[in-house]
Amino acid sequence: MLPFALRAILVLLLLSVLDIVLAQPVPAVAEDQRLLPYVAPGQLVNIAGRRINIRCAGSGRPTVILMAGIFSWSVVWYKTQPVIARKTRVCAFDRAAYGFSDPAPRPQILSEVVDDLHAVLKAGSIPGPYVLVGHSLGGLEARVYAQRWPEELVGIVLVDTSPAGEGLIDEDQPDFDEAVGRERYTADMLHCAFLAAQGTIRTVQPGI
Repeated sequence: MLPFALRAILVLLLLSVLDIVLAQPVPAVAEDQRLLPYVAPGQLVNIAGRRINIRCAGSGRPTVILMAGIFSWSVVWYKTQPVIARKTRVCAFDRAAYGFSDPAPRPQILSEVVDDLHAVLKAGSIPGPYVLVGHSLGGLEARVYAQRWPEELVGIVLVDTSPAGEGLIDEDQPDFDEAVGRERYTADMLHCAFLAAQGTIRTVQPGI
């Protein structure tokens, strides 16, 4: 064991170092200017009385449609979208209740999200043909879109997408039940988080 005097000296040295470190100014974090366009909605397209947000940039064809993963929305593409926009038109889509999109009357299942996207592209006069880029859960949605409207697509890109066997992909399979899918789970979680942030939800003990 170290002698008491040596331990005292080491403690004093440590405290001195901490004083120096803590006294240093915290460096400012540079604001990424690419995020700024996403602090406001893009094009709010009305479908069946609900507004769905889709943000487009660039020009040309085909039109690239960016579909985010679970718990994500258009802002997740803030680095990718400006690069694609240099070459062609590119649009980032927000599911209902995500980003600036209005919520649906109930938590959505996979096919309803895809229906929304199809309706937004038509009502928003966003011309095809389309290249769908789906990340994670967005990849499953992109595959379902391709199953339903293959004639509208010229390509599909899957970015670390959920595998087809991981539920919710093949609507035509017998006994398929998408109502228990992850999109409904995610919507429920986001709704609870919103209520908690607004102070309109209270914690109760289990069994009460």
